Amino acid sequence: MKNLLILLITLIPLLTACRGEQVGNSIYFLDNQSSHDLISRKWGYVVIVNSNEKMEIGGAASFGFNPGIGGELILYRDSLGTEIVAYEQIPIDVTLWLVEKTSNDQYGSFNYTMIVTDGLIK
Repeated sequence: MKNLLILLITLIPLLTACRGEQVGNSIYFLDNQSSHDLISRKWGYVVIVNSNEKMEIGGAASFGFNPGIGGELILYRDSLGTEIVAYEQIPIDVTLWLVEKTSNDQYGSFNYTMIVTDGLIK
């Protein structure tokens, strides 16, 4: 599924460039610097990000504008076989994310990275 998402995000700008339409895209990452494995259930994906690992947790692309980032982020951790909320960001506060512009297209491509440490975990 992750490879399909990457393929689609890569192909959309190429396909629309042929038609003269501009696409903006965003890729979301979780940099888990905590001592817990975390579970993300965001943007239609369920992703387990191991402790001290950075992983893509979603993405979006839009014709005519950059989708940016929005909504909410709720991360879970396992506690004796039960998922419990480990971190909440409701609504998403983009000032807490590292934002990297990865292209200079009209609407741009952006990587958004949320760094989670033990100090943020409930």
